Amino acid sequence: MDAMPDLYGHELKRVVDYGKEHPKASASQIITEAKKGRQLKTVILSIEPKIDNDLKKAERNLYMNREEIASKALEEWLIENNFLDRG
Repeated sequence: MDAMPDLYGHELKRVVDYGKEHPKASASQIITEAKKGRQLKTVILSIEPKIDNDLKKAERNLYMNREEIASKALEEWLIENNFLDRG
């Protein structure tokens, strides 16, 4: 893929993520979507020290950062409670 060197940081991760989510997409479409970036919103959470400690353990074991873990947990909760469609 000649266009890959033009991608940096989070764009590289988005290429992989978008490709997995859209296996029939062309390489150029995947790269275009990766370069668009994601529109993220920041949410600040107050958590108890025990949850913070367990979150640190999860970071180490899952090789994810706390933002990714919290985002995934929130997404799963929204799906389970029928606020977000799986898809």
